[in-house]
Amino acid sequence: EVIVEIGVAYGGSTLYYADLLELHGHGQVVACDVGLSGVNARARTHPRVTLIEGDSTDQDVADSIRNLAVGRRTMVLLDSYHTAEHVKRELAHYAPLVTPGCYLIIEDTNINGHPVYAQFGPGPHEAVEEFLSKNPGWERDRSRERLLLTFNPGGYLKRL
Repeated sequence: EVIVEIGVAYGGSTLYYADLLELHGHGQVVACDVGLSGVNARARTHPRVTLIEGDSTDQDVADSIRNLAVGRRTMVLLDSYHTAEHVKRELAHYAPLVTPGCYLIIEDTNINGHPVYAQFGPGPHEAVEEFLSKNPGWERDRSRERLLLTFNPGGYLKRL
């Protein structure tokens, strides 16, 4: 019923998700980024898109997103600022929104030498490892990597 997308950039994936939901005849994309000025006009005006401008780790922003998802079947995609500390804060805010059987997808877990961009420093991969070690009730779904090409190795988490 709800796809929460953290990190919008130009709104291409936001529009893609909204169009898929339109084909199904229901659902809403709640998309957040620190700046929305570059978002494509079609994504901005799509009836299945709600855009929220602000820092995803800000409590007021997180509360706004939570209010739009509460009581609805929800999945979350995290693809904003990729430092480990930032992703950890996003996980704390948004993982609880994911309903059982749905996914929490952490993007770009391949950086910091997993296997690319080794000089990046701790990033999404490290945040996921810590999250899984402290949060039972989640499993990695490696079947989402079956084509062996992903920017998100180990980043497809399913809520049990």
